[in-house]
Amino acid sequence: MTTSEFSSSQIQPSLLVHPDGHVLAATPQVLVEYLTEQEDIDPAFAEVFLGTFKSFMTVNELLNALVCQYCKDVPLGLTSAEVNEWRNTKQPVVRARVLEVVKAMLGDNSILKQDDQTVLDRVSEFLSEPDFMEDERASELARLVPLAQTRLSKPQEAECATIISVTAKRRSLRETEPHELAEQLTLMDAALYKQVRVVDCLKRMQAPGSAWATDDSITPVIGLSNKIALWVGWSVLHEEDLVSRVATVTYLIDVAKHCRDSHNFSSMTDILSGLNSPPVRRLKATWAGVGAESMAVMQACESTIDVAGGLVAYRSTLAHTMPPCVPFIGAYLTLLAQINGAEDNEVPERLVDFGKLRKAYPILQEIHRFQLVPYGIEPIPAVASYLEDALSEIGDGDAEVFPMLQLSFQIETHRPEDEELEKFLQAIEGSPGEVEGMQ
Repeated sequence: MTTSEFSSSQIQPSLLVHPDGHVLAATPQVLVEYLTEQEDIDPAFAEVFLGTFKSFMTVNELLNALVCQYCKDVPLGLTSAEVNEWRNTKQPVVRARVLEVVKAMLGDNSILKQDDQTVLDRVSEFLSEPDFMEDERASELARLVPLAQTRLSKPQEAECATIISVTAKRRSLRETEPHELAEQLTLMDAALYKQVRVVDCLKRMQAPGSAWATDDSITPVIGLSNKIALWVGWSVLHEEDLVSRVATVTYLIDVAKHCRDSHNFSSMTDILSGLNSPPVRRLKATWAGVGAESMAVMQACESTIDVAGGLVAYRSTLAHTMPPCVPFIGAYLTLLAQINGAEDNEVPERLVDFGKLRKAYPILQEIHRFQLVPYGIEPIPAVASYLEDALSEIGDGDAEVFPMLQLSFQIETHRPEDEELEKFLQAIEGSPGEVEGMQ
């Protein structure tokens, strides 16, 4: 929330509302009250609330708050006429909105997950209570509960089939057609991306660097990205001669192109990261041998992600991309971090900064949009098995830096411009546990 927004907002102990009507901040309870009681509610408020509430309250807490709203007693201090008016005008509106929210919860796949089965049991209990039983709309909702239970009990469809064990001789990297390798990378990436929960994206935005973030639904996506980048670097460095290194770099550029053509911007970015890592990028003789056409392809891929340009070109590309697609998750995390950092920290800690959630919501919508459409790619067991074996051999990023730089210096001797890398190498050798990875 900016200073101007704060100074011009309507300030109450538990609610900040901008003069234009949209909520800036409030306690969770007040947000629920606003959702169900406000006469002239902002049309986008309910959508943003339902898409982000898991970042500040659980499904059970929301359900309890909604039931309290539905069963709320007549406010104290009203005259008989005001009591009648409240019962005839205010209460029906509140109850109707409560039921609308519960209906939205029951029908939205992004709200209720497989571990929310107990929530459905509680919904059934609430709908069987006297206050609800007398409401015809509540009985209609009761029929939706079994449908939601059936939906949640179904196992999630995997993006790709279980890999069949392959006992044939181990493949080498360039034995596989570039488009086939790109397809199998896409299946691996898509399977993990589909599991990303938008609430984890929000929590990383709200509490960057928190310890719990090492074990959320985003962690496996980042882990795979790091492994692919390191694997790409090792694939080049392990080649024994210049011709083979040039061929491998050219091959990997082709794989990146096929990933881009398949809208797998995640693997494309990982491959570029590996090729541009210092141990590989410093190999001047290798890069001098890569053809102009391949270099143009690599430049086109780099222009697609456009990190130096603030992701503007990449955001434009995504806006015109139809699913299926595997976006680069790092771009979303960067954009969310910018939203979190761009706002003045004037919202009291006890309040939910709904202004930030409103700005983050379009990004969360996009993340979810690309999770809905699966790829129609068939697994190739031999290629998938090769990838799994190759990536399983990649260690932690920090531990890989030292041997990669050592091998790079063996391939091409030290040059004056390598001074910073040499210092980095010495730092790793002296205190390996304190040095960050290159990725």
